[in-house]
Amino acid sequence: MTAQLDHPRTEFPTLDLAELDQAPLRPAIYLRTVEHHGFPRALACMLPSVVHAVRHVAGGHDEHEFIDTRDGAAVRLVLRMDVHTHEVRAQVAESGPFGLWDRIVVAASTWDREGRPQD
Repeated sequence: MTAQLDHPRTEFPTLDLAELDQAPLRPAIYLRTVEHHGFPRALACMLPSVVHAVRHVAGGHDEHEFIDTRDGAAVRLVLRMDVHTHEVRAQVAESGPFGLWDRIVVAASTWDREGRPQD
């Protein structure tokens, strides 16, 4: 499930979103798949306890947040266009139990490898 957030984020009672905002960002692989219109549906099938929201932030970058409602793991993926190289740079931060980002990478890679099936 993906939500476009034009307002403050929804609060999850089991997760301190301030902790996610303060978690250090580190370089990450850019997954073009997370920006594909069909990925939220695929993610919901592959990782049903994970919710996904995206914010378009002033300054021209996008922030994707993934929260596993089962265990409180959270990931913030920040995508910025590098104007000099014309490439997207990705950074990721995690809070709560680690491993959600790895599961998202596997899900995105699997969906790509399978030809991005819709069902």
